[in-house]
Amino acid sequence: MSDPYRVLGVEPTADFAAIQAAYRRLMREHHPDRAGAGADADRAQAINAAFTLLKDPARRARLDAERMVRVPIRPSRAYEPPVFVRRRGPSLQARQRRIEEVRWVRRAMLAGACLLVGLGVVGAVMNYRPANAPWQATAAEASEKLIADSRETLRDRLN
Repeated sequence: MSDPYRVLGVEPTADFAAIQAAYRRLMREHHPDRAGAGADADRAQAINAAFTLLKDPARRARLDAERMVRVPIRPSRAYEPPVFVRRRGPSLQARQRRIEEVRWVRRAMLAGACLLVGLGVVGAVMNYRPANAPWQATAAEASEKLIADSRETLRDRLN
């Protein structure tokens, strides 16, 4: 069967009143009893079948769903290839290089910060002297004393 919307001459978005008005107008023109000998019975049957299909909301919804699958979407105008316009400022490659440079600088700064923190901890261990310790305390003794003092402080805080 051909498209019922074309048979009745209505848009697919038409409401029931518009479809019924188109059906009645076409049947007045093409019905064999009204038009007489010049009437086209096949055309009247096609109009009747189209209206029968479109007056039932469930059948119409199924038809619209099938039409959406079958009917390709047509662009409103002919395809025009995109026009590439050169942006002001650096090129894409220059921007990417700059981003990579910034990443490397950030990585280097992070590594330097980690190194300084590490050296600071080592320096604190090396330079730590308990209050009554002689100046000749070795690094191993100092680190053991630092750990012991930390444990005592932790125990005091927990109690």
